[in-house]
Amino acid sequence: MITSMINYNYYEEAILAFEKAIQIKPKSIEARLGLSKAYQAISQPDKAELVLNEALEIDPKKEDIEDIYVALFDLYIYR
Repeated sequence: MITSMINYNYYEEAILAFEKAIQIKPKSIEARLGLSKAYQAISQPDKAELVLNEALEIDPKKEDIEDIYVALFDLYIYR
């Protein structure tokens, strides 16, 4: 549901929802990936990068590392 907010250009609402999701589940990689996309959509690449770097630190088993690096790659390409 939160991701659909991004699809319909409700970026500020999506950011608030993803931040709330992170408060509830601090180790959520999925919430950080979504938050990063929302920050990118409103032209805040520095915040997007910070969130993705947090995700890298949280993922000790590196289960989501591919998704995180793809998001970082996309961020660097569009800068």
